[in-house]
Amino acid sequence: AAMPRRVTRISAVWAVLLLRMKALLGAGLSAEVGRIEFMQNRLEITERSTYVIVTVVRVGGMSGEITAVVAPSLTESTAIRGVDYQIDWQPLRWLDGVTMPMAAMVKILDDDVYEEEKRIRLVFTRVEPLSARGVANQEMEIVLKRDDDGGTLVFNPFRAATREEIPDSPECLYWVERVRGSSGPATLTLESCACSDSSGMREATLGSDYEYRPATEEMRFADRETGRRCALWKVMRDTPLPSNESGILVYRDKEVEKNEVACFCAFLGENSTASLDREELRVQFDDLGMAGGVTYTCFRGSECTLTNNVSTSTLVQGDVVYFDSACRSCEEVSHVPVRFQVEALGEVITLQFNRTLDDLDPEQLDICICRNASSQVPITVGTFHLLGPQKSNHATCRRGARSCLVKKLKGDYLTDPRLQEDNTTRLEFLQVLENCQNPNTSHVSLLRSARAAMRNSATDRYVPGDFVFENPLAFESTPAGIYKLCWCRVTDDQNCSSLTDYEVDAGLVVLAGPQLVPAQTGVIGSAFTLSDVFGVGMSTQDKVSIQRRCGAYDEVSLRANTEGHEHTYDFGILQNEDIPTGRYQLCWCQPDIAENVSCNRSVEFRAYFGEVDVLCPRAHASTDGMCERCQPFQKPNHDGVGCAFAFLAVLQAIISWGFGTLAFFSMFSQFESDFSRGPRAMPRLRGRRIIIEDVSPEGPRTMVTTLRPHRLHSCGVHIPVAFFGTGHHLLDVSGGGDWTVSVGGRFRLELLRPGGVRPPCRVDSSMGALALSAPRMLRHALVFGRMPLLPMSIALLLCSMLALVWLESQPGALLVSIFLGVEALLALVLVPCWRLCSKPLYKTSLASRLYEYEKRLDEVNPDPQPCERGPNRAVSATELFTLFDFFQASIKDRTMYYVEPNIIRPLCARHRLSYAERVGPRRVEWFVSHFWGTQFRIFCETIHKHAVSVGGLTERSCKESAYWICTFSNNQYRIAEELGSSHQESSFYLALRSGSCIGTCMVLDELALPLTRSWCLFELLQTIQLEERQKGFQGLLFCTSTGVLNFGATTVELSMNIGQKLATLSLENAEATSKKDKEMINSLVIKEMGGFEAIDRALKERIHIALEKCQKQVDGDFTSLLSSLQKGIALREERPMALQGSLNEAISDPRAQPPRPRSPQPTLITVSL
Repeated sequence: AAMPRRVTRISAVWAVLLLRMKALLGAGLSAEVGRIEFMQNRLEITERSTYVIVTVVRVGGMSGEITAVVAPSLTESTAIRGVDYQIDWQPLRWLDGVTMPMAAMVKILDDDVYEEEKRIRLVFTRVEPLSARGVANQEMEIVLKRDDDGGTLVFNPFRAATREEIPDSPECLYWVERVRGSSGPATLTLESCACSDSSGMREATLGSDYEYRPATEEMRFADRETGRRCALWKVMRDTPLPSNESGILVYRDKEVEKNEVACFCAFLGENSTASLDREELRVQFDDLGMAGGVTYTCFRGSECTLTNNVSTSTLVQGDVVYFDSACRSCEEVSHVPVRFQVEALGEVITLQFNRTLDDLDPEQLDICICRNASSQVPITVGTFHLLGPQKSNHATCRRGARSCLVKKLKGDYLTDPRLQEDNTTRLEFLQVLENCQNPNTSHVSLLRSARAAMRNSATDRYVPGDFVFENPLAFESTPAGIYKLCWCRVTDDQNCSSLTDYEVDAGLVVLAGPQLVPAQTGVIGSAFTLSDVFGVGMSTQDKVSIQRRCGAYDEVSLRANTEGHEHTYDFGILQNEDIPTGRYQLCWCQPDIAENVSCNRSVEFRAYFGEVDVLCPRAHASTDGMCERCQPFQKPNHDGVGCAFAFLAVLQAIISWGFGTLAFFSMFSQFESDFSRGPRAMPRLRGRRIIIEDVSPEGPRTMVTTLRPHRLHSCGVHIPVAFFGTGHHLLDVSGGGDWTVSVGGRFRLELLRPGGVRPPCRVDSSMGALALSAPRMLRHALVFGRMPLLPMSIALLLCSMLALVWLESQPGALLVSIFLGVEALLALVLVPCWRLCSKPLYKTSLASRLYEYEKRLDEVNPDPQPCERGPNRAVSATELFTLFDFFQASIKDRTMYYVEPNIIRPLCARHRLSYAERVGPRRVEWFVSHFWGTQFRIFCETIHKHAVSVGGLTERSCKESAYWICTFSNNQYRIAEELGSSHQESSFYLALRSGSCIGTCMVLDELALPLTRSWCLFELLQTIQLEERQKGFQGLLFCTSTGVLNFGATTVELSMNIGQKLATLSLENAEATSKKDKEMINSLVIKEMGGFEAIDRALKERIHIALEKCQKQVDGDFTSLLSSLQKGIALREERPMALQGSLNEAISDPRAQPPRPRSPQPTLITVSL
């Protein structure tokens, strides 16, 4: 039989090869050698296949000869050569021009041993030439599939049949036998399963029709083991079985069931080598039936005892008997409330259930039996009829209704003759409870009288079978909700008078109405809204009333409805005239046309669901139900009746005053009134003045140092400021223009022009103040350290307002306004007091020095008097030097522009005199012509050099020299008077022309700056004229810090610089602060000298004479110096020869050596100004 199959297979292979060769020849072969490939990559066979032909083809060319050998790959093959197969090692050879396929033979060796799947991997070896080895199809895999050496497990008979009864002895339903091989082990398992095809037969139910007892171990056939075994037994109740065999116990029930079948599935173990002839076994039951079936009856809630004969052929010891509408699975029998376990067998079985049937609805139930031995489907052996009301009954009652009834209950009842003969006898009752089994947990109103009796006769409102509640008003105080209808039937053992008799659940009753709400509070004069009123059976037509007592007539009754807003009742504004203060009940009513309830009378609001306390508003007390306002700093008593003193209110008022006053004080202290526009103009509000300690340049910057922390923050911008009383014409508002500052520290501000530009010239001051505009002060001021003014003031005011709002007396708008007004007024009083008290504590260092110096002046000249202008207002050099020494720390390198406004003018402010009059005037001796831009220190040094030069070498004569200096001799408070109406009336002219003036001292520096000023030109003109007209007048002296040029007492460098400057100087370019003064002086020069060339020539002649004297003095000094040096050189040449002999002696006698000469020490000459 195998040979025809192999021949057919070989023929098919050759047919495929011929077709492929034809295709290759038709396409034309290349002249190349070509390459060899396997015809197939994979082939699956069994051990029964004797030979395998491996086909190799030549493709891609036919030129030349190709040889190759097909051999197995020993590393990649799992089959063993010589055991599983043999191969032909003959080489394959293609001659030149031959493309015919070649074949290699592989012989498969068959045995009777069960083996897993194996593989043979074939490859090409000894390929010549090597170029004939291709890329594709260079390997072939032969798969040896598993064979049937393990045999087959065969079941007999094909279908088993048995009677529906318990046998007298065990019988085998299915046998199993291993045939056609026995290599390797074989294991078998049987399980109960659903039939794959019942073929019109009824499938038996596991647990009710039969019980399956599975084997605890697998049925096992060892290697080479055969023979027959029983796979499935039919057993008796107590038949023991081997652990590797299964059995069934067939039940006999009351019903006759035909063509009933049970199915079992067979499974092989994991390592089994055998196969199955089929996987499903069927057992047909021949049903004998069970005669009869008893019906039992019982009332719900009654103690039921069932006694009857039950077939002992079905019941066994340990069976569970239970009642169910449809016998459920035995796995769920533990959830069945009514069940009974058979303890012992007998002809009569008594089942006593007490009250375990209370939870069941009345219906016809099956009597079910479940086995303990892991049965799943129960056995039905009878019927049971349970009587009483169903649990699905329901009714609805309304809280506060005058009547409530429950329509005839649904359920199964037995006909009672007394219900027909006596209409007054009540045999059935209902009780409303929260829990029928535990009535004591119900609401107290239900325990009193929430009982209904069944009516036996018809009336105008009821029909027979209706249950009418004896006292429906019992529901007035019962919370709305869903409750249980508990049923009781009068028997010999109970008369339904005790709540414990109502254990049968007959359904539910819905008690419509609102649920209890928490205690509410309403305030007279405020809106009262009752929200979140939830309940059962409510509608938007319901109404709620506030009255003294629900269900009673009450003159005080305030009603509200939902007005379309579900669960919310709006009573509007509570008016004391409509409802006095006190405690009221919340009452509910639902309109009912059938009951003629319109909810317009207080007696119809019977349902109580909460309470509300109507109180007086804050700061009001109740008197006979009417609210009256308490006086300030009073509060209502704890009971709300009458007022009492409130200490906390006083404390809160004090706190409020404190916060408010502090808020206004912090704000008012940052501002002050500006009266600079005149007494008639309305004063402006501006920021507080910030006292200046010093204004001076520091490198490229000009820094403003404040006396106290300025308490400003920049907010990232430059702050516009205005300066007052600084004495500097650029800073003060009257002529300074706009200034800004940037914060550089707690006490320091950098002075800037708008746009952040630094000042173009030097600015110095040690007095005055700066201020911000009112809006800028609000933005940049800091209070309490580093807190911004505006947010801090607002926060303090809010705290003050909160303290007022929290007052028990709850002040009105008028009282709040008064509070704020008092706080503002108190702050207005405190701000000037604070400023007045703190003013003496804070003085600048210059002000302190001025105060001390002024006391000294009071001692020297306690009663200064004014004197005539001109020559009588000179000051001594002593006063000048003393002033500089005292204020040197403040003056530093500053000029007269600083000294006059910051020192001279404040010292003379009290008497409004010139400084010469303040310290004691002298008669003029020397007139000083100078430039205010010269450093005051250099000015004093220059005057000192002049005083020493003209007054002698003694200190006394130096200090007695009197100088007329415009800064000290003119009354700075009366400048217009000092200038006079013409130049002849000016103090300058009067001093020079007084006759006592013996000369003019012109204070020069290397730039000759005084000669660039018009008034210095005027003084020069008068000096030139005096030289010609006044006898003894010494004329113009050029004074420097190193000496007087006219006396040759100055340095060469300074003399040269002054000479070079004056050589090119034209007095016509001199400037003046006042244009009028310049024009007057220029016209005077032209009138007196005939032009500026004459006065320029006169000036140059005088400086020429002075420089000649300097030259002679320098030449003389150099000649004297050179002479001294020449003498020193000659002395050195003579000295070595005179000392030669003594030197030899000193060398021989060390004790005679002279002491080492000391190096000369420099001599320090100090001049005190």
